[in-house]
Amino acid sequence: MKGYNIRNFDIDPNGERVAITVDVGTQGYDLYVLPLPKELHEASSAETEPLVRAIPLGDGITVSWSPDSKYVAWVTVSKGGEFASGKAYVVNVETSMVRNLTDSLDDYLGNPYRPPLWIGESDALLCVNGYVWKVPLNGDAVQNLTENFGSFANVFYPGEGYTPWTVDGTMILTTYDDGFYCLSLTDNTMTLLHKDEHRNVQAGRFRQDVAEETGECVYVVESNQEPPNIWMSDATFESPRQITDINPHLKAIDFGTGELIEWTLEDGRKVKGALVLPPEASEENPVPMIVSVYAGSFRLHSFNRFAFGENVGGAHPGMFVSRGYALFLPDFPVPKIEPSKQFANVILPGIDAAIGTKKVDAERLGVIGHSFGGYTVNVLITQTTRFKAAVASAAMGNLISGYLGSGLGTGWYETGQAGMGGPLWEFPQRYIDGSPVFHLDKVETPLLLIHGDQDFIPFEQAQEMFIGLANLEKEVVLLKYKEADHWQGFWSNEKLADYWERVLNWFDEYLKSEKTN
Repeated sequence: MKGYNIRNFDIDPNGERVAITVDVGTQGYDLYVLPLPKELHEASSAETEPLVRAIPLGDGITVSWSPDSKYVAWVTVSKGGEFASGKAYVVNVETSMVRNLTDSLDDYLGNPYRPPLWIGESDALLCVNGYVWKVPLNGDAVQNLTENFGSFANVFYPGEGYTPWTVDGTMILTTYDDGFYCLSLTDNTMTLLHKDEHRNVQAGRFRQDVAEETGECVYVVESNQEPPNIWMSDATFESPRQITDINPHLKAIDFGTGELIEWTLEDGRKVKGALVLPPEASEENPVPMIVSVYAGSFRLHSFNRFAFGENVGGAHPGMFVSRGYALFLPDFPVPKIEPSKQFANVILPGIDAAIGTKKVDAERLGVIGHSFGGYTVNVLITQTTRFKAAVASAAMGNLISGYLGSGLGTGWYETGQAGMGGPLWEFPQRYIDGSPVFHLDKVETPLLLIHGDQDFIPFEQAQEMFIGLANLEKEVVLLKYKEADHWQGFWSNEKLADYWERVLNWFDEYLKSEKTN
């Protein structure tokens, strides 16, 4: 398949055919099923035509073979700005017949990283997207197996194949609160096996495996102070044990102390966040605080992850804590339609709750965000003047020019994160209200804008923000990095070091110097 943009491939259990996903841009992915050559040097003589065209499949890595090699399954997942319905499908590789197994189901079953698993030879699918769904192929009703037990993250299965690891008729699952459970396949009862309140379990795809002959599994464990390591256990999880000790030198580094912050929204909902504090923070010595924002995110899931789930391409706690800053990582629930109108209403009470610890200085607040988080920053500084400095990277600023231009598909604006609820011509005022460039006269916060010249979000978005603020004689700086794409984590070390130096200097200037007062 020379010349094709191959994203993923998977060999069937019989070892006779290979399923290949090919990226076809905004249309999604084409699925090919080809016979495997008998010899490595032998080229396939089969006609290269896709079995299924234009599947919305997220990153293109979540198709799975049935154990009897008769079917390939997938669940539709959004890709870029084009949004999918989260339906479960199978295709018969002999007849090419495609079936939507959940057409009558309103729930979204999609997950960009977890392929559907299989029960029996080809009896039913198991789809994991927070709940565990059983989707029969014979037309029986779809079942939510974990509806009464909260949110589940993963189902254990061997690295080869897509059949869950079962022990005495039960499956092993992990939850987002880092517990191990067994789920009975006969009566759907759930039993807690093991839970560590201070460690995070990473047992999803690429981070788990099962040795069925010995009845043991391996998975990854970390805490906010301990880097990820491999652990092993049998199916009882009575005595899990650590196998590796990777990067032991990191134990000597203080990544900050985490405190749980909780606040209540006007509608009565409880919201939580993590406040990461440097050693010197106390009621007698309140420190400046940086708020890392991304509307629609739930950061508390990462509370027990190493460095609180952040990395050097994002708001890494170590970068701020080591320089005397507290870092606030809040959950940020927003409505699906016109979410930007609620940004300040959601986050400001959380900031007040963090200030209520008396360990952060209410007069020295900064805010930082990347991508949709950068857009969140751009909106927030038009809604509040409480921040003394702001950093927005890879950010949108004008939903109208964005909708009419390139970069993100129209779905991102209409039904995706922007939440306009429809096209520009149907809701023009919503697009104006949700575009920070139309409200820059309200900005009092010094803003540092950062953008890569190869970002799929057009550089003109940052440029419009900069020109508007400059014309209004506001404090603003725009940095354009050459040969740099959307995420700083993919930048060169030289660019990344320069990025962090400029970000930290920006906050130092406005939160630690005489300008603060």
